[in-house]
Amino acid sequence: MKRWDEEYARFCASTDGHRGSGTMMPALALGLAAEAGEVAGLQNKLMRGRNYSFAEAKEELGDVLWYVTRIADEYGMTLQQLASENRAKLEARKRAGTLHDRLAARRGMVENCDPDRED
Repeated sequence: MKRWDEEYARFCASTDGHRGSGTMMPALALGLAAEAGEVAGLQNKLMRGRNYSFAEAKEELGDVLWYVTRIADEYGMTLQQLASENRAKLEARKRAGTLHDRLAARRGMVENCDPDRED
Protein backbone atom coordinates (compact mmCIF):
# COMPACT_ATOMS: atom_id res chain seq x y z
CA MET A 1 0.00 0.00 0.00
CA LYS A 2 1.35 3.42 -0.97
CA ARG A 3 1.66 6.15 1.60
CA TRP A 4 -0.58 9.16 1.16
CA ASP A 5 2.37 11.46 0.42
CA GLU A 6 3.58 9.24 -2.41
CA GLU A 7 0.09 9.03 -3.90
CA TYR A 8 -0.30 12.79 -3.56
CA ALA A 9 3.08 13.37 -5.26
CA ARG A 10 2.01 11.22 -8.20
CA PHE A 11 -1.27 13.09 -8.45
CA CYS A 12 0.52 16.47 -8.33
CA ALA A 13 2.91 15.36 -11.08
CA SER A 14 -0.06 14.41 -13.24
CA THR A 15 -1.43 17.96 -12.94
CA ASP A 16 1.87 19.76 -13.64
CA GLY A 17 1.79 21.50 -17.01
CA HIS A 18 5.54 22.21 -16.91
CA ARG A 19 6.57 18.55 -16.47
CA GLY A 20 9.35 17.62 -18.85
CA SER A 21 10.07 21.19 -19.95
CA GLY A 22 13.37 22.97 -19.51
CA THR A 23 11.63 25.60 -17.41
CA MET A 24 10.00 23.23 -14.95
CA MET A 25 12.16 23.86 -11.85
CA PRO A 26 12.28 27.64 -12.24
CA ALA A 27 8.51 27.64 -12.80
CA LEU A 28 7.98 25.52 -9.68
CA ALA A 29 10.26 27.71 -7.56
CA LEU A 30 8.57 30.90 -8.74
CA GLY A 31 5.14 29.35 -8.25
CA LEU A 32 6.03 28.44 -4.68
CA ALA A 33 7.21 31.99 -4.01
CA ALA A 34 4.00 33.39 -5.51
CA GLU A 35 1.76 31.12 -3.44
CA ALA A 36 3.74 31.82 -0.26
CA GLY A 37 3.16 35.49 -1.09
CA GLU A 38 -0.58 34.79 -1.22
CA VAL A 39 -0.38 33.35 2.31
CA ALA A 40 1.53 36.45 3.43
CA GLY A 41 -1.10 38.57 1.71
CA LEU A 42 -3.74 37.14 4.02
CA GLN A 43 -1.80 38.51 6.99
CA ASN A 44 -1.55 41.83 5.19
CA LYS A 45 -5.35 41.88 5.05
CA LEU A 46 -5.47 41.50 8.83
CA MET A 47 -2.98 44.31 9.32
CA ARG A 48 -5.24 46.58 7.25
CA GLY A 49 -8.25 45.64 9.34
CA ARG A 50 -9.79 43.22 6.85
CA ASN A 51 -10.60 39.62 7.60
CA TYR A 52 -10.12 36.53 5.50
CA SER A 53 -11.86 33.21 5.68
CA PHE A 54 -10.57 29.85 6.83
CA ALA A 55 -11.40 28.60 3.33
CA GLU A 56 -9.09 31.21 1.76
CA ALA A 57 -6.23 30.23 4.06
CA LYS A 58 -6.79 26.54 3.39
CA GLU A 59 -6.82 27.11 -0.38
CA GLU A 60 -3.59 29.09 -0.38
CA LEU A 61 -1.82 26.65 1.95
CA GLY A 62 -2.97 23.82 -0.32
CA ASP A 63 -1.34 25.59 -3.26
CA VAL A 64 1.89 25.95 -1.26
CA LEU A 65 1.71 22.22 -0.46
CA TRP A 66 1.32 21.38 -4.17
CA TYR A 67 4.47 23.32 -5.07
CA VAL A 68 6.49 21.92 -2.15
CA THR A 69 5.37 18.43 -3.14
CA ARG A 70 6.34 18.92 -6.78
CA ILE A 71 9.77 20.36 -5.97
CA ALA A 72 10.47 17.63 -3.42
CA ASP A 73 9.38 14.96 -5.90
CA GLU A 74 11.69 16.34 -8.57
CA TYR A 75 14.57 16.11 -6.08
CA GLY A 76 13.55 12.54 -5.25
CA MET A 77 12.28 13.41 -1.78
CA THR A 78 8.99 12.61 -0.09
CA LEU A 79 6.98 14.83 2.21
CA GLN A 80 7.49 12.23 4.93
CA GLN A 81 11.28 12.56 4.55
CA LEU A 82 11.10 16.34 4.64
CA ALA A 83 8.90 16.39 7.72
CA SER A 84 11.02 13.79 9.52
CA GLU A 85 14.33 15.54 8.81
CA ASN A 86 12.92 18.97 9.65
CA ARG A 87 11.56 17.63 12.93
CA ALA A 88 14.95 16.10 13.79
CA LYS A 89 16.66 19.43 13.08
CA LEU A 90 14.20 21.36 15.25
CA GLU A 91 14.39 18.80 18.06
CA ALA A 92 18.20 19.10 18.04
CA ARG A 93 17.93 22.90 18.25
CA LYS A 94 15.40 22.60 21.06
CA ARG A 95 17.67 20.21 23.02
CA ALA A 96 20.61 22.58 22.49
CA GLY A 97 18.51 25.49 23.71
CA THR A 98 18.97 27.39 20.46
CA LEU A 99 15.49 27.07 18.95
CA HIS A 100 14.04 30.14 20.61
CA ASP A 101 17.37 31.99 20.68
CA ARG A 102 17.20 32.25 16.89
CA LEU A 103 13.68 33.64 17.06
CA ALA A 104 14.69 36.14 19.73
CA ALA A 105 17.67 37.21 17.64
CA ARG A 106 15.42 37.79 14.63
CA ARG A 107 13.00 39.79 16.75
CA GLY A 108 15.88 41.86 18.06
CA MET A 109 17.08 42.55 14.54
CA VAL A 110 13.67 43.85 13.58
CA GLU A 111 13.12 45.78 16.81
CA ASN A 112 16.57 47.36 16.55
CA CYS A 113 16.12 48.32 12.92
CA ASP A 114 16.62 52.03 12.36
CA PRO A 115 14.69 53.10 9.24
CA ASP A 116 16.68 56.34 9.06
CA ARG A 117 20.05 54.59 8.99
CA GLU A 118 21.67 54.93 5.57
CA ASP A 119 24.39 52.25 5.56
